[in-house]
Amino acid sequence: MSEAYAQGPATAALLEETIGANLEQTVARFGEREALASFGQDLRYTWTELNDAVDELARGLIAAGVAK
Repeated sequence: MSEAYAQGPATAALLEETIGANLEQTVARFGEREALASFGQDLRYTWTELNDAVDELARGLIAAGVAK
């Protein structure tokens, strides 16, 4: 049986940076552009607003004792 779709490379190239660092770079480049829209919840976030929400969540997890 053959596969129904084409596949790319088995391994994707790594960015060589953390997710947080990549988010900060994206915010610096596109801060006021829309990053996320949830139509069911009627929410829209710019990259700056999304980054602020991520930081708030991280602070809450740290305060709750969540660690690596």
